Amino acid sequence: MRGVCPEFRVLNGIKVYSFSGFDDIIDAAVSTRSIMVACNSDKLYYSQQRLKDIINANIGYCDGVGAVWALERKGVKGAVKIAGCDLWLEIIKRYPEAKYYLVGAEQQVIDEVVKKLHVEYPEMDIVGFRNGFLKSDQEKDVLVKDICEKRPDFVFVAMGSPKQEYMLDDIHSVYPVPMMGLGGSFNVYAGKVKRAPKWIQDIKMEMIYRYIFNKVSIKRIYCDFKFFLMLVFNRL
Repeated sequence: MRGVCPEFRVLNGIKVYSFSGFDDIIDAAVSTRSIMVACNSDKLYYSQQRLKDIINANIGYCDGVGAVWALERKGVKGAVKIAGCDLWLEIIKRYPEAKYYLVGAEQQVIDEVVKKLHVEYPEMDIVGFRNGFLKSDQEKDVLVKDICEKRPDFVFVAMGSPKQEYMLDDIHSVYPVPMMGLGGSFNVYAGKVKRAPKWIQDIKMEMIYRYIFNKVSIKRIYCDFKFFLMLVFNRL
């Protein structure tokens, strides 16, 4: 991706790029037909080797204050957080007539997401969608085949990490188009999960808001704390 993506640093074995905003990362993903992978402190601290390999072969970007701080600590100037729950909607705004395939969340949630998208982006062509609960390899094979047959321009998968990245990698290996893992973004868009107010986002305290209001697991808090210690003592 030389000449397409901006400056990067390797953080705990993961290549993370410093994009200046939505346009830069969308340009990079479209031109390289890559998977966009959000990198936060949890992912940078806890990722297994397969997930690291997927990120390093594609586009890892900062979706968390911890990742931004880590890049700055490594000498990158001007690193910014790019929120994945905003990025996928920016892609739709930029390519309103493109074809999309959506996978993830519970059936009721994905139904509400598709309904809302049709209202807000009437030109958007959703060629396929389904919930994120695949019960067998056969269901996964059927999904991959359907995506190949429907030929979307973009694929969004919201299953949580690393499951969504593994799913995206399987799809991308046979149908390489720009793709993105969305985590809980469908739940946010459908109004099932409340995002931090804008002023909390602006002061970079969205993580604290999630700890208090979104029932963040003890494991996630532990990973964030360990990552912070690694950052302080320059162990990344």
